[in-house]
Amino acid sequence: MWFGSSSSVGFYDGQILNYDGETWNSFQPIEGVVNDILQDSKGNIWFGYFSSNSDYTIAKFYDLEWDIYKLPYNHEYIYTKSIADIFEDKDSLLWFGRG
Repeated sequence: MWFGSSSSVGFYDGQILNYDGETWNSFQPIEGVVNDILQDSKGNIWFGYFSSNSDYTIAKFYDLEWDIYKLPYNHEYIYTKSIADIFEDKDSLLWFGRG
């Protein structure tokens, strides 16, 4: 089971483990609070963040690797950098809700 908090991303399998790319320990791929976690149909684990200090608000974990994504942000049209919800539809398209 995956979980997110304001200070780390973790995995629970009888004990609490966090992966940093080499060993399982404390790890936070993006500075911020984890709002949502989704495992997609391909096995990727997606993390949506609220981060007031960073433009990077999505992290993907797969095959022991992290990818960090920056979404377009324009303060005139989009008022938040936060990802509130992640959803995968029946066609395996991912939807990221800001909020």
